[in-house]
Amino acid sequence: MGRFFQILLTLLIIILLLVFYKYYFSKKIVENKINNIEERINENSSNHQIKNLKYENSLNNNNKYIITSEQSEILSVDQNELVSMKKVNAIFHDKDGKLLTVTSDEALYNNFTLETKFKNNVKISFLDYEIISNNMDIDFQNNLIKIFSSVKFNGNKGYGETDNLLINLVTREIDLFMNSQNKNVMIFKKKNVKY
Repeated sequence: MGRFFQILLTLLIIILLLVFYKYYFSKKIVENKINNIEERINENSSNHQIKNLKYENSLNNNNKYIITSEQSEILSVDQNELVSMKKVNAIFHDKDGKLLTVTSDEALYNNFTLETKFKNNVKISFLDYEIISNNMDIDFQNNLIKIFSSVKFNGNKGYGETDNLLINLVTREIDLFMNSQNKNVMIFKKKNVKY
């Protein structure tokens, strides 16, 4: 009888340790929900055509990532499920309630890593800035957003142009840099702005 309770207690401790590890030490805990799907299968293809697709992703630290598209196609590439999207809207909510919103003509979304590559007519709103570019990549594993290719930005205090703009999702630091060391980032202060 005592042996039975020892085994039961040992199993209970192992289960509690596994649950504790999963929720407090794993790098990313991602819940993925698919909402509002109207699926239409293209009979000439093994891929799935979807209208009005919406993914809601709960990330660790109470962050949330929502991405929607008017038209999508689910692709299977190298055992990864990728979603090719058209007319895309995305919102990243951080733990403090700050929003980063993105619209673009196209995006490629990795359903497992949540990595998203936006392209063509990309428009971003972040803090007090409006940013336009040709491309933007979100990398949740490294907590970085890279905006590149003809980047123009406009904020309350200034405006400018650069080749690359990096946003750290944890620290909210923004780095601007050019592809060539011979070129300079262009930043202009707006008139009547005091620091």
